[in-house]
Amino acid sequence: MLIKDLAKIVEHDALYAAKWEIGIHRPSYEILMVLALFFDVTIDYLMGIEDEFGNKIKL
Repeated sequence: MLIKDLAKIVEHDALYAAKWEIGIHRPSYEILMVLALFFDVTIDYLMGIEDEFGNKIKL
């Protein structure tokens, strides 16, 4: 999926979404909810604290 496609899903422009990718901005909780629902994953998975099987990742 391209960043411009992701931006459309969350109703923002591609530059805004690209800033998440490079670490300038972080998506809001509301955007994380939209992404989690769209990709059918948990917010914990999106945040990198849970693997694809639902197991918590030990830091």
